[in-house]
Amino acid sequence: MTEDEINADWEKRTFGTPLKDKKEAQVESAEYLDFLNKFLSGKSEIRNQKSEIDSKTINAFKTLELPITATLREVRTAYRRLAKKYHPDTAKKMSAKTAAEKFGTVALAYKKLELYFKK
Repeated sequence: MTEDEINADWEKRTFGTPLKDKKEAQVESAEYLDFLNKFLSGKSEIRNQKSEIDSKTINAFKTLELPITATLREVRTAYRRLAKKYHPDTAKKMSAKTAAEKFGTVALAYKKLELYFKK
């Protein structure tokens, strides 16, 4: 077997079909490496979907006492927990006015994060 036949056989076993020529293989590998470099450096759209967080969203996570990596399910759980804690009818350790303010802040943070996850 010649070197080209060996390479074609290897490509067929590896990729299912042999590549047409070496230039095509170089172009495909260059595109793949370019994609990997962009992804790993944070310039890819895939990676930046969650990394482009504005300060209001970060504050909403802090208000609900959650890390920025929290999921929508964790946001809902935290909202329910804090809503029970700060609801004016159930908050016994603080005045009704303070509880209502905190409850409103928690509700706004939840709405902000709900919109953030729907994007």
